Amino acid sequence: MVVPAIEPATHVADAHLAKPVHPQRCATCCIPTPEALKMEPQSGLLDVRRQGALVTLTGEVDLNTSDLLRAELALARASGDGDVVVDFTGLTFIGSSGLHVLIETATALGERRLVLLGGGWGAYVVNLLGLSAKFPNIVVDR
Repeated sequence: MVVPAIEPATHVADAHLAKPVHPQRCATCCIPTPEALKMEPQSGLLDVRRQGALVTLTGEVDLNTSDLLRAELALARASGDGDVVVDFTGLTFIGSSGLHVLIETATALGERRLVLLGGGWGAYVVNLLGLSAKFPNIVVDR
């Protein structure tokens, strides 16, 4: 594999812009690229499907899409007295605003569980931050 030469950066932030893997975030640290600052929010970055207390996510949960997740999880909570299940299989990114929605939901559920299925990016972040330890009703199930 041949890696193209990259000119040395004159500033640390410039190094982050060398090879973005996502048009809105840099490949190294998820700092928004200059192009992202000019982009309009895209509502199609998250697809949420709900059937009763099961919520299936496809795409990204960020500041632009977290309100949609909040609304769907509120409806899932109200749909019954059992667990609320979130399928993370198709989730490609979850930011702090999405994690905040999960914490709000877990708190509102009281003794009921918030079960996160599918592993992947979402489960990795939840485990990394130790949310299951801080909120015992958040359960990560792969």
